[in-house]
This record gives sequence, C-alpha cells and structure tokens, in this order.
Amino acid sequence: VQLQLQARAAQLDIPQVRAQVRDLTGDFSYDHSSGLSSETIALQFLGQPVTARLDVNSSGAHHLRMSGSHSVSQLRSWPLLEKLPEKLVEGSAAWNAELLLGNDRRRLLVQSDLQGVQLNLPGELAKASDSRLPSRLQLDMGEPVRWQFQLGEELRGLVSERDGVFSGDIRYR
Repeated sequence: VQLQLQARAAQLDIPQVRAQVRDLTGDFSYDHSSGLSSETIALQFLGQPVTARLDVNSSGAHHLRMSGSHSVSQLRSWPLLEKLPEKLVEGSAAWNAELLLGNDRRRLLVQSDLQGVQLNLPGELAKASDSRLPSRLQLDMGEPVRWQFQLGEELRGLVSERDGVFSGDIRYR
C-alpha cells in the first residue's frame, strides 16, 4: 500500500515530549514497507515557526528532524523546561533537533550554538549573548528518563530520574 496525502492540523499533542504543536501542514507519503515520511513539514511550537522533515530509519523508527528559533522565555513555557531558573539564562537562539520514536526508543536531541543567549553563571562559566557555545541536550524518554547535556568542550552532565528520584553527574573540564 502506498499513499500520498496532504495534512493540516490545527493542534497536535505529542505526549512523549509533553508538547503541543499548532498549525501543522505537510505533504506526507506512506508506504506499507517503509512507513510514513515527509520532506516538508511546517508547524508552530511554543508560538514560533518550525520546519521539519520525517523519515523512517533502517530499524523502522520514525526520525523527525526540526529547526527553529525560540527565546528562553518561550522555552520556559514548555513543561520539560518550566523549572529552568528565571535569571540563569536570557535571550534567544536558533536550534536544530531530532526526535526518534519507535522500537522502545524515544530520544530527543537538540543542538545549538547558543548565539543570542546569555548565561548568567559565575566566572568562566558565564557566556555573553554575542558569543557562540556549541551545545547539545539529549533526552532519553525510557525508564529511567535521562538528560545528557554538553556546553562547549568543558561542561557536560547526566541527570536521571526514576520514580521521582533524581541522580546525576556534572563535570567541568
């Protein structure tokens, strides 16, 4: 079975990442042997435009690649980031993300150079908004839930949550 379709959705809930998208449009293809795919998807996430494409990898998992730009205050309205301390980070930045869903694996990977974002941290950890700092945030949504992050070459960490209990490791240099 092969299908070609155009889709429009005023609102779409994605419970795995506790997110809601709006104004989704896209041209989709479905093939029974390879799954759902799309070269062009447009949507609104946290009030900002996002472009995306969807494909299926060799193991049968859906792979959604996205890009957009958000302010820190917009990101704070997302339930996964609502506890981000208010004065710790300011500004806005462009980002690229990959969402992998399937085969008992749910992973969100977000990357940005953080240009436009100011980090109000002590000493060498501070970052001016006009500088670049390659960063990576990965959320594995299994059991346990695991957050991994890397800011530049020197700061990285891992935080896990199981049954409401958090544990982790943060390393500098």
